[in-house]
Amino acid sequence: MTAEASSLEVLTQVPNEIEATLIANDLESEGIMSVLTGVNTASFQAEAPGMVSVMVRHADLERARQIMMTVQSRAADTDWEHVDVGEPE
Repeated sequence: MTAEASSLEVLTQVPNEIEATLIANDLESEGIMSVLTGVNTASFQAEAPGMVSVMVRHADLERARQIMMTVQSRAADTDWEHVDVGEPE
């Protein structure tokens, strides 16, 4: 693999570690490894606002974008009125 293909690229930036981890999990389930950066500064954990970047290899960037769009589309199509989320505790 060339240096360019293995270099890391920003797939997306999100405001917190939870959202970034969900994206990373979706990518991993499709065989794409990712790295999260900026976790310590997101959500004011270090008293400085920031974003969490989800980074993937340049060679995986296009496929990762497609996966992310598919997941977001599915989430947007969910009718939460008909999803059983259980009883409040």
